[in-house]
Amino acid sequence: MDDSGSSLSRMEQSVEILCKLCKMLANNKKLVKPGSAQCLPFSPGSGQNGLSAVIQKIDKCRNLPQLKYVNARLVPNHAYARLTKKGLRWIAFSFESNVYKGQSYFDAYKHYLEWEDYIKHLKDTVIPKDHPMQDIFQTSDFWSKVLMEVIAVSSAVFSLVLSMFICVLAVALFTGNILLWLTVVITISGIVVLVVAIFYLLGWELGAVEAISLSILVGSSVDYCVHLVEGYLQSTSHQTIASKKYQRQWRAASAVKHVGVSILSSAVTTIVASIPLTQTMILPFAKFGKIMLINTSVAIVYTLTVGTALLGLIGPAKYQRSLKWSLILFLCVGAVIGVIWGILYGIDAHYHIPGPGGSSLFNH
Repeated sequence: MDDSGSSLSRMEQSVEILCKLCKMLANNKKLVKPGSAQCLPFSPGSGQNGLSAVIQKIDKCRNLPQLKYVNARLVPNHAYARLTKKGLRWIAFSFESNVYKGQSYFDAYKHYLEWEDYIKHLKDTVIPKDHPMQDIFQTSDFWSKVLMEVIAVSSAVFSLVLSMFICVLAVALFTGNILLWLTVVITISGIVVLVVAIFYLLGWELGAVEAISLSILVGSSVDYCVHLVEGYLQSTSHQTIASKKYQRQWRAASAVKHVGVSILSSAVTTIVASIPLTQTMILPFAKFGKIMLINTSVAIVYTLTVGTALLGLIGPAKYQRSLKWSLILFLCVGAVIGVIWGILYGIDAHYHIPGPGGSSLFNH
């Protein structure tokens, strides 16, 4: 731990700090299972150069956690140290965490952050600022799996939000009417909420497959709705003296009549193609097939019912698309998104908002 070669007193100081760290970690019942701590191994050696000899000389190193016996057998020692003539080079403590591998990776990630916070607390309160042990860290093979899952899900959720922003901008440009834009946004949002609710009712965790599927959820959901709105724009009532309510309902019915068959056929094709995928032996493929089946079914039913009802209720009666209004609505929606982004930037400056990589959303 000292590249210049420590004296024995320097080594004793380091071992004394290690003993204190060991006891504090072993007594932290929130993070460590009682009786599972394995801290300072007794390295082979004799005289004053052996680690065991140094430990025996220090009062604070007495009553350290000892190895346990299970079924009359000694639990294997997982604590290791590297001791040379120049001193103690490195040491590895071993603890059994309260995290169990069957729990959600997001719950396990909270435990990981608690470990990180406690290690930082030990650095600030126990270890001197200029001491080499300021480089201590905690690690586990399980954490790598947890972090990969959390980053994958966070990235997918971030891409879902980003695709939603892009989608509402594109819809604003292509429709050019706030009522039609509102119809599409409400329909897409309803589809996404319903699909996620079905995930919850089925008892599915938000894992990697679900996260990747969510990233394409918006794109596959907007397809049917936008086609229905396009059919509404192409439909024009010839009864100009009729009431606006009648014209809205006539245009909505005409859109379903002319476009409904094609989008329904497209949805049925996707659903039928997803069914064989649900029967595969490869679980991620089977889960992806189920998600596609659920998403497509919800999207087409929701579009032809709620989407059509919204067009007949709030759709513009006599609106015809124009480039001017498309650009105006596009700029207005872009300005609203910019304001939301600015608010998130301000919040992130004081409260950490995780980004797709697990770090801060904005690099202040």
